[in-house]
Amino acid sequence: MSNKREITQAMRNAWVESLLSHILLVTFTNAAAKEMRVRLAGAFLTEGFQIDPEKIPCATFNSIDMDLLRQFFEDLEFEVSPSVIDVNPTREASKILPLITGDNKVPGLNYSIPVEMNGGRKGANGALTLALKVFQTIRLKGIDVLDDNAFDELKDELQDQGLYQKMSDESIRKFLELFETYSEILKSEGLITFADQEPMGLEILNLNPDYLNSLGIKHVVIDEFQDSNDVNMEFVKLLSECMVDNGGTIESIMMIGDDAQSIYKFRNANVSNMTHIDEKLAPKTVEHLFMSKNYRSYSEIVDVANQLIKLNVNRVEKELEAAKGEGGKFEVRGFYDEKAETE
Repeated sequence: MSNKREITQAMRNAWVESLLSHILLVTFTNAAAKEMRVRLAGAFLTEGFQIDPEKIPCATFNSIDMDLLRQFFEDLEFEVSPSVIDVNPTREASKILPLITGDNKVPGLNYSIPVEMNGGRKGANGALTLALKVFQTIRLKGIDVLDDNAFDELKDELQDQGLYQKMSDESIRKFLELFETYSEILKSEGLITFADQEPMGLEILNLNPDYLNSLGIKHVVIDEFQDSNDVNMEFVKLLSECMVDNGGTIESIMMIGDDAQSIYKFRNANVSNMTHIDEKLAPKTVEHLFMSKNYRSYSEIVDVANQLIKLNVNRVEKELEAAKGEGGKFEVRGFYDEKAETE
């Protein structure tokens, strides 16, 4: 009898694992992916299914892109599967410093802050920090440095980030010139940056249009979608082209998020991916489902939050309700600057 129960349980677990193999869960950090697996495994356990969390198909955008790069690196003219240079900041800095120091100083930058490199000190930390941020912006925004509009595009982005005030037009032109050299150095050594992963993954998918359908995915769930950027949105569009009404395998795509919690603009998150999702996925029809009950806070806090959020005119219209009812308290404090607030 015991063996029969064990066989039945094993069959039930195998059935659920088979269903899971047709689902893709996507989030933005490894920590969030791990938590999602653990929570889902716990939910399955309460229903009598013993599922190994590692068998739950949850990934980050970056891990999906790295998997694509491992499979199709030759499509992007890499000789070997590339590795990520950002894992070692000193290694990354060592590739950039020779390009911006000595006779190669970039005009308009601050070279007065010393940086330790290989046991020596060079006055380039301010310039190095800016170079890293500018190169990252070029990658994340997909700016073609050879395009006639590259200067204007990059200048606009740097102004939005508050970085332009630390350089000049001449600095931007030099960075555009250096970026091509820097990219060639990395490629020759089989290196990429974190900022390269998503646009390169998107490029691979465009070069291999049948790949997503070949995975047999039926349902996609993307969490924390308020943190998505323009490249992530393009990935979602490619997924939508693989839906059954287009002859593909995907039956549903669900994006979960709260536009009021979008705080990662400095990482190029674009909250309009949520607030204007209908326009971005047109002509696909988007259904809106609202989870309006807050189970964390009492009404005193939720009511104030609702009033504050309403001050934002560019938002998804929704009203939160405190499931706990009354019983909380809050106080408002004002600070003169960020330093005072931190202290």
